[in-house]
Amino acid sequence: MLILNSRFLTQNLTGVQRYAYELFKQINKHSSGVEYVLPNEAVLDKYALPFGLPLRKTGKYKSHIWEQVDLPAYLKGLGSPLLLNLCNTAPLFYKNQIVTVHDIAYLRGNWHSRAFKTYYKFVIPRVIKNSRHVITVSEFSKQELIDTYKVPSDKISVVYNAPFIDVDAGATINLNLKTPYILSVGSIDPRKNLKRLIQAFVNLKQPGITLYLTGTYNSNFKADKELDALITAHSEQIVFLGYRTDAELVYLYQNALCFAYPSLYEGFGLPPIEAMANNCPVITSNISALPEVCGDAALYCDPFDVADISNKLAAMINSPQMREDLILKGADNAKRFSWELSGKLLMDVVNKYL
Repeated sequence: MLILNSRFLTQNLTGVQRYAYELFKQINKHSSGVEYVLPNEAVLDKYALPFGLPLRKTGKYKSHIWEQVDLPAYLKGLGSPLLLNLCNTAPLFYKNQIVTVHDIAYLRGNWHSRAFKTYYKFVIPRVIKNSRHVITVSEFSKQELIDTYKVPSDKISVVYNAPFIDVDAGATINLNLKTPYILSVGSIDPRKNLKRLIQAFVNLKQPGITLYLTGTYNSNFKADKELDALITAHSEQIVFLGYRTDAELVYLYQNALCFAYPSLYEGFGLPPIEAMANNCPVITSNISALPEVCGDAALYCDPFDVADISNKLAAMINSPQMREDLILKGADNAKRFSWELSGKLLMDVVNKYL
């Protein structure tokens, strides 16, 4: 019997939760005898769940306390079956489990709140040690886990992210966009390097182009008043669109001049692949997992160098041929990743421990 830790269904649909949700759908499609366990909370309506899916709600707590108290108690009552965790955290002392660790960003920069960093520094090495196997999302992240926590290589498997699927083609899109525009997608946190992107964009001095930012604020990351001030100071050309639906994101990707993602650290970096899958040329960072994921299908920049980011934006804007070449390469590169393939790789790992 397999139990899926489904607490993510009560959380906002950001990168880690997107990964869990898409693999959740693959597990449900191809596997039987799986139980989906979550706290006694409402499932967010951003998750379109299969009709009649048997969700098991249990316990009296929420969030991390539920995961550390209620979930292991429930599992013990079932005879301690295999537990699959897809969102970084897991019960600390439960032995019969597989844990997914997306990256170790909490060790790599001063981007997160103190509480978040403290919790993850405590939890991650312990759940890795107590788990039977570890899943991660890139060869880059696998090597970081090996180097940092001395995890044996054969205890870690890579299961990549993929572009999202099942977008409602008939959805009404009413964004009232100014064109042409450059797009950036991701959580509004310092790791995404939006201040340097905005400074680089402003330095272009091209009033006919708009920069659209989409994403959500997350309390796990430090608030950035300077970023808010920058967006406000240049509100004629820089617009924060907030959270967008999948159908809206597809529209934004498909109609953008280019996609800019100068992130300071990524264990995978899903938005560039989403952009490529939707025929949008990509500028991204030349560090962390991004070169592994994007291959030769992106224009790379030094994310710490505002002038270099600005130069790469200018090159993309001024070269229709470059954009066309990157669109073709990007579409081909995106084909390397699919949730069907990732779901199969995941279940190959799981089935070794059932």
